[in-house]
Amino acid sequence: MIACLFAIGMAFGVIIAVGMLFFVQMKSIIRNRTGIEDWIIKKANHRREQNNIEEAFIYPYDLGRWENMRQVFNWSANFRPIGDGFEWKVVSGCDQFTLSLEQIAQKEEKRAHSVRYTAIRDYNGAFFPIKHGCKTCCCIPFSDDPRMPICIDDEIMVTRWQKHWLYGEKVLCKINNPKNKTKKGWFPSKIVKLHPSSIEKFDQENIDHEKND
Repeated sequence: MIACLFAIGMAFGVIIAVGMLFFVQMKSIIRNRTGIEDWIIKKANHRREQNNIEEAFIYPYDLGRWENMRQVFNWSANFRPIGDGFEWKVVSGCDQFTLSLEQIAQKEEKRAHSVRYTAIRDYNGAFFPIKHGCKTCCCIPFSDDPRMPICIDDEIMVTRWQKHWLYGEKVLCKINNPKNKTKKGWFPSKIVKLHPSSIEKFDQENIDHEKND
């Protein structure tokens, strides 16, 4: 009896898990976009709001619900693949590089808003850096991005901020360690301070802001 109940419970668990996977996959097919493309679109809309760009971003591969499904299943041609894998059908007014050009614009804006920091303490890349405080360990970033080991006097261009953590790329490494190939990643915010050039940048922005007011 117990084994039977256990088997039924396992079966329901599998049904729920597979059902959720089916829902996620069908949602992607119907909209003809992946989770990464969702994130690009979200940033594209945010970029236009921040910069007061009136022209809306048009996702080039959303051809409508039924056409999106046909692009995947192709029931009208014995389920044979559509296209050559390099070029895809796009909506009117877009081309094969619309999404790539938007990503390039986002990266350029990201670099423009990045802030330079200097390391004042070492960090060995530990997932739970206990020596940097309990708050740092409790607020670890949940992402696939790596942790980046840092040495004193390293300089980092930071592009993302989270409570007690920063994400950036090394632009100046004081100690060359061949074992450490990680040049991008998360690190505790306690181990760095603003670079003098960033302080000057903030001061200039405040002056410009006061002049505009």
